[in-house]
Amino acid sequence: MPTPTSPDSVQIGGNGPQGPKGPPAWTSLEERPQFVTGWSSRLLMGVCGPIAVALSKTGNALDQMGQKLGWWQSLGTIKKPLPPSLLTDLPESKIQRPVVLVPGWQTPEDRFDHLAEKLTSDGKNGGRVYYVRDGEFYADLDCTQRMMLEDTRSDGKVFVAVFPSVNTPPNLSAPELAKDLKAISALTGNPKADVVGYSMGGLATRTYLDQGGDRVGKFMMLGTPNRGSALARTSLGLLDLQAKGWDTQWLLSRKPITEDDRNALGWLRPVTGGPANPQLADLNSRWESQKARTEAVRLVGSHSRPTLGRYFIPVLGDGTVPGNSLQIGEENPHFLKNRNHRNHGLLFSNPQTYLEMRDFFGWDK
Repeated sequence: MPTPTSPDSVQIGGNGPQGPKGPPAWTSLEERPQFVTGWSSRLLMGVCGPIAVALSKTGNALDQMGQKLGWWQSLGTIKKPLPPSLLTDLPESKIQRPVVLVPGWQTPEDRFDHLAEKLTSDGKNGGRVYYVRDGEFYADLDCTQRMMLEDTRSDGKVFVAVFPSVNTPPNLSAPELAKDLKAISALTGNPKADVVGYSMGGLATRTYLDQGGDRVGKFMMLGTPNRGSALARTSLGLLDLQAKGWDTQWLLSRKPITEDDRNALGWLRPVTGGPANPQLADLNSRWESQKARTEAVRLVGSHSRPTLGRYFIPVLGDGTVPGNSLQIGEENPHFLKNRNHRNHGLLFSNPQTYLEMRDFFGWDK
């Protein structure tokens, strides 16, 4: 039983003994995140809303026509099959201490496969991936095959955090991550684990740190929108239009996005250039204290693909997160120069991402 002053007693989601002063990072100033909150966003919605509805209806009509003619199975869907791995011929890695991969919003279930195979094939680094949900270990990502203590290995090195749903926002995934890191520490005997926070998973890890978490060693954020993403705000706009009876279903179905995603999208809105994002702005205000709870931080992402920016003006990024949104504090991002897999959904498969991890976490030593 942890004592009131032990690290295990930190209350993720409240002001525990090691937590920051003031409100938790996810204190919400609104019950239901929306696109429209002020006159400027109302004007923007009034101008762009009808355009979005027209695009959705046109896209749906073209999609149905193309399917009937056999041109495609589905037009414009965002999720694509995982391409062949480009990591096979890269140098091998010897992991020094556990590494935890933290997924983001709607992360496809196969996105970590190339990296996991590279790190654990032929018995290396514990020989398998452990999936961790609610502080318990599983042999599969769906968490249907629970592993008993005798099935686990204390030399396990590669772990994937699994949250209750693919759209669990950081305020709810942070306490889940706390349980997972505690369980990994108990299994491996290592008090800390290195963490790769992918996309919104980086915000979940930061929220864990913000609330007093102390089990993170080195911390890499991969494609994390520390300043938010205009795509999230636009998605909220499409949900708002749908809630008012406008037909935006085809556009929403490309991801797909539903009302269940609203709270996560609220977290991912930009901190400037539109409705306020109180959760992310508050979290960012304490970045230095979050950073101080780690041994080192590295930001990695893409700055090469057209990405939706402020006022729908394209900027450079990874197709989902603008490159300038990666930055936090004085940390400058390491932008991927390898031309392969620089879009958001394939960042884990980029050869340079693997080499960045190898260098940063000391896997090359």
